[in-house]
Amino acid sequence: MIAPPGYSACCLERHLQDVLAFRQRLDRIRTLVDEPSNLSVLQGLQLYALCLAFRPDLIIELGRGYGNSTCVFAAALQKLGAGRVVSFDLDTLWDERTLPKLMASELSKLTRSVEARIEDIKLADFGSLVGRAGQVLVFWDAHGWEAADGVLCRLLPTIASRPHIVACHDFSDARYVEIDRAYHGRFFWRDPKLKEISARYTIGWVNTQEPQFIPLLDFLWRNRCELRSADEDLAIWRRDHAAPQREVERAIGADVFAPGCHWGYFSLNDAQASELTFPAMMR
Repeated sequence: MIAPPGYSACCLERHLQDVLAFRQRLDRIRTLVDEPSNLSVLQGLQLYALCLAFRPDLIIELGRGYGNSTCVFAAALQKLGAGRVVSFDLDTLWDERTLPKLMASELSKLTRSVEARIEDIKLADFGSLVGRAGQVLVFWDAHGWEAADGVLCRLLPTIASRPHIVACHDFSDARYVEIDRAYHGRFFWRDPKLKEISARYTIGWVNTQEPQFIPLLDFLWRNRCELRSADEDLAIWRRDHAAPQREVERAIGADVFAPGCHWGYFSLNDAQASELTFPAMMR
């Protein structure tokens, strides 16, 4: 099992001192990038710890935006002393806004391990990109049906046979995070183009407004693979490792944990299907 129950909370506890040392740098990253709503402090610390524990030699970031998570992953690889981040986006925000500020700051060395591509992941040659990489960490923060095509049809078949983790952003675990059940006058979710004015949807315990979770949950069911949430990991750790988890939350700050985690992960290394099945690309 690549990621045992409670894995992300275990990573945070195991690398607590490194995480605490990184906290000031994370605050600086979030200030410089200046888009704090796209990555919370807790998410930044958890993803940093996840990288330190999993030790990927390749990080594939799908959806870069302004580059909060890009900088976090680059900082983790800098701490590990090896690896690279290949980041995909269709926008130029990184090149036009964030990169110049990074290069003019004390964080300029973070850019050395980053290859920022402006490329459609539905068309990317992931086979060539992955190559001989041993450990692969994917951060899936690109939204839409086309993004799901790129991940489920093209990326996952190339990494399925090697150690990997796919971290997914922008969903909540309705079992552990308070979810408002009322529609508040909004219509039900039906199309990604209307997501900003429609109610969030819930399938099982996954609550989100992003469309890619519909095909993802179907894909994981077909392959008998579990989507796990960082909020569930925290609940497991609070139950089974209460004393060390209290120390983690005291050291980092209870206020950081209060809003919840709002991300999760899976690995096909843990799939229970006798043979993996992948969808065809829609042409």
